[in-house]
Amino acid sequence: MIIQTLEPDDTEQTVSLVTESAATVREDFDEGGWEIFLQPNTEEKTRARIVGNDYLMIGAKQDEKLLGMIAIYQLEKIDQLFVSPAASGKGIATRLWNHARQVVDAIEPERSNHGYYWVRSSFRAVPVYQRFGFQSLGEPQVNNGIRFQLMEKHPEE
Repeated sequence: MIIQTLEPDDTEQTVSLVTESAATVREDFDEGGWEIFLQPNTEEKTRARIVGNDYLMIGAKQDEKLLGMIAIYQLEKIDQLFVSPAASGKGIATRLWNHARQVVDAIEPERSNHGYYWVRSSFRAVPVYQRFGFQSLGEPQVNNGIRFQLMEKHPEE
């Protein structure tokens, strides 16, 4: 398996992976929330995130097939972390997370909030983020028809 920065040629696979994976947590969305989730996950908007500077987009591939991806916004917010349902439970999310942290550390080792990350986690992914060292902040929330648990990870002491 290869973990690497996503390229524009990965756009179509990225959109398919995100849509397919998010459908497995469909219970976290009402109808309006699902539509809101899909809006930034078009090919055009996904390609813009891949080539832009605001997101770090990393994928896990095997035999040219995208099995997982992580998107980190402005080097601190985990915007998306998805693994193909067929590849779930094989440590891909952990490998993506560890690789992304190494890339962030290399990009900005001196940033003031170095090592701080946050995420709006689906309820199914809460245990994954807890294994990564994240802690829940408050009660579960609903915003624009999307249910989530706000979580954060502070730098290692």
